[in-house]
Parts: sequence; structure tokens; C-alpha cells
Amino acid sequence: MMVMIIMMLPAAQVSAQRINEVLETRNSLTQGARIDALETGTVEFRDVSFKYVASGSGDDVLSHISFHVRPGQFVAIVGGTGTGKSTLVNLIPRFYDVTGGQVLLDGVDVRDYPLEALRGRIGMVLQNNVLFSGTIRENLKWGNPDATEEEVIQAAKDAQAYDFIMSFPDGFDTNLSQGGVNVCLAQALELTDLEQLHQDGVDRSGQPYGIGRVGNVSANNSLSAGEYAAFVKEKLHAAGVRFADGGKPVRRVAVGGGSCGSMLADAAAAGCDTFVTADVKYDQFLEARALGITLMDAGHYATENVVCPKIVQYLSLKFPGIPVKISQTHQEAYGCV
Repeated sequence: MMVMIIMMLPAAQVSAQRINEVLETRNSLTQGARIDALETGTVEFRDVSFKYVASGSGDDVLSHISFHVRPGQFVAIVGGTGTGKSTLVNLIPRFYDVTGGQVLLDGVDVRDYPLEALRGRIGMVLQNNVLFSGTIRENLKWGNPDATEEEVIQAAKDAQAYDFIMSFPDGFDTNLSQGGVNVCLAQALELTDLEQLHQDGVDRSGQPYGIGRVGNVSANNSLSAGEYAAFVKEKLHAAGVRFADGGKPVRRVAVGGGSCGSMLADAAAAGCDTFVTADVKYDQFLEARALGITLMDAGHYATENVVCPKIVQYLSLKFPGIPVKISQTHQEAYGCV
């Protein structure tokens, strides 16, 4: 164990330096004092230039941009990758400040508004959206934790999502962590009595949510590490399974689809003798052996692809007129001999 600690120190030091850089970074955005309410939403860029390092000598990402958008207009900003489209939009809510010119809302420089007032009047739908662990209701209330039930329902209707949400048995209380990759992975390995591996919290209905799953193998199916590795390879159609033998029969198994080797301590705390995941590093195999846990790497693709049939089943039921198929082109990236 002492050897493991010594091996982890360099990585921990680098991580600590990165964390300190973030904690010591000062907010360069100044707070405006205008209390005027934003009314019409007129947007104007007036000779705007921007570079990511304001004091640097690099080229401008945006250079002398001017345009005017009136309320109710639909405007598309078109350009190649890296030409500054996202940067331009990010200047409106002041995720960054311009290095030249002005961005104005209702004729007022955005830097003159208090940040909370400015951003409270702007809605954005980003290219890559994120669903947080928890219920649908909790996700909808991220922007306004004090929203009433009526406001939550109206937001869902405005997003054309109300009927879809209500198609779930628990409606707005549906836990978004349920039925995902890790549940499918546990089911593929025929585990029973499923529990959370890493619990992040409890939703308002009292249901736990988090990452990974823990389950038990059949009472009549206690296998050695090598035998279980062969079982995992067969059930997941994996190219191969790397494993470090913890020296115990396989009875209680943790699963984490994709790269979850960092959750080895959670598997140990849950009383598991085996942990099936992917992208396992050499030092994680050593740590597992020291803990007496059999750690298995079945491959990133194999441990996540198990969810695809469930997705096909769900989409086929929701959209019966549209054929849904699993890609035969996207396969495991490597082979084993």
C-alpha cells in the first residue's frame, strides 16, 4: 500500500497544482451598476474584436465585427470550425469580455449590467447538452431552483417535452440515472439485487442516484477469476478481457461502463470481490491486487455497447414508423490474439 501511495504522489502533485491555479484565478469581469430592465432584447455588435489573451500578441479571434439583430429576428452565424461562431455568442452573456468595441443590449453596453441581471434574461441551447444525475424535475430547475410546479410544467410544454416526460411512469420524478449503460451492463452479466456503486445523492422522491452498479452472481454460479473473465467476454462479445486476480471466488460484482477504474475504492467499500470496467491502468491493477479485488478490463466499447439494443427497443416503440438499427460499421477498435 505504501508503494501505491508513493506512485500516486507525482500525479497528485500535478493535480493539486492545477486545482490551485483555478482557485487562485481572479475574476476579471467587473460588475455593472445599471438597474434598467432589459425590455426589447435588441442586440448590437459595434466594431467588436476579441482575443483570448487580452494582453497577448496573438491574432484576434474576432476582428471588427458589426451587426444588429432586432427582436423576433432569426439569425444564423455560419462559418468553419474555429472561426469564432461560439466565441461571438459567448460575448453576449459576458462569458468573456470584448478586447475591442462594444456588445450592446437595448443600446446599453453589456458590461454596464450586473452579471446576474444580464444572464438571467438570456437563454441558450448549447451544441452539447448535459443531463445531470437526478430527476427530470431537478434538471429543469437548475436555472431556477425556486420555480413552482406550474412553472416547471410550463417550461416542459414550451420545450415540447411535456408529453414525452409524462409517458414515463414517474413523470417529472423519473430518475435520469436509471436504465442507463451500467444497468444494461449489470443485466448482461446476469447480476441480481442491483444497487448503486457510487451514490451522489438522493432525489426528492427518496431514490438514490449515482454512477455504476453492484450486484450478486447466481448462488449456483460461483466462478474463479479466470472463469468469470471468460463469462464476461462471452456475454459482452468483447475482443478480450484483461484482469488481475484478487484471489477470491466471484460472488459480488461491481460494474462501471467505460473508464471507471478510479472507482475501485467504491467497489471495495461495497464489499465486492470483482470489478468489471474498462480502460484500466497498470497501477490500478496493482491497487486491485493489493485490495484483494479481481479487476477486469473488458474494453470501452464492449462495456458501453450493451445499451444500444435497449435504445433501439425504446426508439422503435416511440417512433414505430421509423426503422432503427444498430450500426454495423462502428465496432471494437482493436483485436486480440
